[in-house]
Amino acid sequence: MEEVCRSPLFVTLARTFPALPIVCLHTGGGWYRQMPELLATCPNVYLEVEGLQLHEAQLHLPPHVLPYLLQRSGSAKIMFGSDRIGREEKFFRRVQFISHIPQPYRDDLCQRTATHVYHLQG
Repeated sequence: MEEVCRSPLFVTLARTFPALPIVCLHTGGGWYRQMPELLATCPNVYLEVEGLQLHEAQLHLPPHVLPYLLQRSGSAKIMFGSDRIGREEKFFRRVQFISHIPQPYRDDLCQRTATHVYHLQG
């Protein structure tokens, strides 16, 4: 799946259907370093992040992916999400990390971006 998202076809899709919101899950897979450019050039592309990446959570590493993205892209096109449904330590560590992000960024990550992308009532 990551190879498909890297291809010029993905950018073509985003530009061909500019009204179609496209949300890249899991921080865009292993290509988070390319996401700031994609977010900047495609207004309809957004990014879902878990706060702590799997390897960061499993190995108890300090987060570097989300700070990298916030520094290069801001928070208006990034939203917090997790496909974790059970009570596991990694989920709670992710939520704890997000709760320590400065308020304006946290509001985007936890509400404003999703409200905009999914046309939810605020």
